[in-house]
Amino acid sequence: MKTRPSAFVVFYLLFIIAACGAVARQDKVNAAFPARAVAPSPRQLAWHKLEYNAFIHFNMNTFTDAEWGSGAESESTFNPTALDCRQWARICKEAGMKGIILTAKHHDGFCLWPSKYTNHSVASSPFRGGKGDVLKELSEACREYGLKMGIYVSPWDRNSKLYGDTPKYNEYFKNQLREVLTNYGSIFEVWFDGACGEGPNGKKQQYDWPGFIQVVRECQPDAVIFSDAGPDVRWVGNESGLAAPTSWCTLFRDRFYPGTPDSQPLTEGHEDGTHWVPSECDVSIRPGWYYHQSQDGEVKSLDTLLDIYYRSIGQNSTLLLNIPVDRRGLIHENDAARLLEFKRAIDATFADDLAANAEIVATNTRNDSTAFAAHNAIDADHKNYWAADDSIQSAALELSWPKAMTFNRVVLGEPIEYGQRIEQFTVDADVHGEWRTIAKGTTIGHKRILKFDPITASKLRLQILRSNAPPAICNFQVFASTQRSFISPVQTFAPAQPGISYQYYEGDFQSVNDLKRAESRASGTVQHFSLDARKRDERFAIAFTGFMDIPADGIYYFRMRSDDGSRLTIHNQTVVDLDGIHGMGQLKEGTIALRAGLHPFNLEYFNVVGERGLELEMRAPGAAWAPIVDKLLKH
Repeated sequence: MKTRPSAFVVFYLLFIIAACGAVARQDKVNAAFPARAVAPSPRQLAWHKLEYNAFIHFNMNTFTDAEWGSGAESESTFNPTALDCRQWARICKEAGMKGIILTAKHHDGFCLWPSKYTNHSVASSPFRGGKGDVLKELSEACREYGLKMGIYVSPWDRNSKLYGDTPKYNEYFKNQLREVLTNYGSIFEVWFDGACGEGPNGKKQQYDWPGFIQVVRECQPDAVIFSDAGPDVRWVGNESGLAAPTSWCTLFRDRFYPGTPDSQPLTEGHEDGTHWVPSECDVSIRPGWYYHQSQDGEVKSLDTLLDIYYRSIGQNSTLLLNIPVDRRGLIHENDAARLLEFKRAIDATFADDLAANAEIVATNTRNDSTAFAAHNAIDADHKNYWAADDSIQSAALELSWPKAMTFNRVVLGEPIEYGQRIEQFTVDADVHGEWRTIAKGTTIGHKRILKFDPITASKLRLQILRSNAPPAICNFQVFASTQRSFISPVQTFAPAQPGISYQYYEGDFQSVNDLKRAESRASGTVQHFSLDARKRDERFAIAFTGFMDIPADGIYYFRMRSDDGSRLTIHNQTVVDLDGIHGMGQLKEGTIALRAGLHPFNLEYFNVVGERGLELEMRAPGAAWAPIVDKLLKH
């Protein structure tokens, strides 16, 4: 039995590392910080890092407008007119997803690959003249776009006459598993549904789960296996995409089986569980899992998707977001636009880590005596580790900035390769010399995202109050989210007269704010941005006001460049501010969340001397950048 190093030994080793200015290697971290007994396998650890994947339901049900098929459907019914797996992969890649799991076979038994063991497959359909293979096309598309590929294969087969003859059907299903696991390259996840009903002979099947798992291990040893009981990944217990605020990766795995009616414990897991079986949150972007034309207008809103993101990935789970491919064989335009809008909103929120420029101090308190017993090492992923020694169950990490910062998001993470340890924590901000708790929680795990109202502080503290083993933190990030609540359009539908109003000024302006104290020399209305009222080339200013007609709800991006100063506001909210920046510099970008309708805007600009240039572009959801003002003032 290994003896654990004392606090003195750990401190001494860390002192030497710090004094030498060396970067600690992973073996040194392991030596100073042993793992718990229950920790993820390498394949599980790789899966955790993916975080966000696509679930694609596309099969016979797509063409029958059903969710569950009977197994009696004619193979000729499956006939996509424009199937393009490259389009799936491109959109998923642009949406920030890392992998795609496809329903290779659902409960009706129809196979998207030409299986040697049944005629109920694409080989008997008109698709590609009977020569089609959707799995092959998807595997090629995933390789092209750098995505992982996974498969959903239903054990329940309502078409097979062998179903219900337990030994024969189990062998039949293993043969089909071997086909999909050996002919299409690397598979990162095998998704098993626990549904078990009657077959054509009226008999129920007894599944050979150990045998099914063995086939996966033989053919794809790096793939994780999903089911209600794992063995690698568990169902979160609902189809809403929501993990619990307390979320353990460990589970008493042997208490569950695929299709278990006792699904409630799967949501939180068990702190003292015997196996590492983390949760996966599956949810569809539409009400149904398969495509239904009647649901084209029911794609989940951006607000809903963001809530799911924070309550799945942000609560120590992964997000498997279903996209129902339509009868053409394409991701529908509505779904694609929302996916890309979702991605832009996440990117905007987590663009700038304020902790990167903070000073950090790690302290531990035990028996009312304070000792520095944490190490600050760097692993292969260049993430900071702060870990208490083996005698300490609590710790605190403190960030500080030279000046106060405003933020509303904190991202935390444990180095789960050593197990999941933290049971309770708080996040506190130093506001005017007084510590105030702004967020608190129980588990952290791979990732925990905390949302709160914006707060301004010069210090931020993470306190680990309780843990089941010496606590460790590998991620502590701070963000000022640019994602805001949607701004509704004005209720007064039309301005007094159509067009864009302008005010023209002359003077030695040094700031856009100077316009508030200036007297305009001319004013009027133009149908488009125009400088017809300008009297001279230098030492002037102009302000445009009007209504921006927003066609659809979404995150709208604006970027601007000018000489000299400029500012764009919408609904009195500053979107892009270049005030006081002289000379044509880089484009500066801003975002705002707008509902469809008319929104008042104000575009202000002043020039002293120089190029007299202004460029302004907008990017709507699902669209490319387009100029609103293209060197407007450069005549």
